[in-house]
Amino acid sequence: MTFPLVFLGILSAALLSFSLSFDDFIITSLNAGQTVTFPMFVWGAAQRGIPPQINVIGTIMFLLALVLVGLGELGRRGFSSLPVSSPDRRRPWGSYRS
Repeated sequence: MTFPLVFLGILSAALLSFSLSFDDFIITSLNAGQTVTFPMFVWGAAQRGIPPQINVIGTIMFLLALVLVGLGELGRRGFSSLPVSSPDRRRPWGSYRS
């Protein structure tokens, strides 16, 4: 039941990530000159066979992103446990008369 609801979001995220990474490669290839940048290295390595360094760098970047998201979630949950005070706890919201 949930997958059909989130399918369009997943598809749009995949298309957006593809277009952004393709754009990064194009910009890098136009502006790199004689310098071999990381996207150019990955592209060249994919043509010859992927060396283990690419997998290591990709894994480190993925784990770093997971750690940052986890820390953000822990920080968010820490702030949500603070008590919220209401102006008058004796009356429910709908019982105020003007």
